[in-house]
Amino acid sequence: MTEDRSVFDVWLEEYGRARDSRDSDRFGRLFAVTVRYFRTPLETPLCGRAEITSAFRKAISRRQDFGFGYEILASDDARVIASLAPSLPAPA
Repeated sequence: MTEDRSVFDVWLEEYGRARDSRDSDRFGRLFAVTVRYFRTPLETPLCGRAEITSAFRKAISRRQDFGFGYEILASDDARVIASLAPSLPAPA
């Protein structure tokens, strides 16, 4: 794994911790003020930290607890592409 991928692994781990803690401000601080965040390839991206924070706040208000995993698919000097994989808890 390259140094870039290692740095991104650390960022993704923090992403998971912010998500698991349901802390929208902590989650929002992971992103640049001018970020474009694509939740899926076909959706219009969220634009800016404030929009991401707001969307996350709305999402956690209606979501049950579930796990988080990821796989880094590709990287270069400027970006990393990762697949994020939330997982629902096993039924009781």
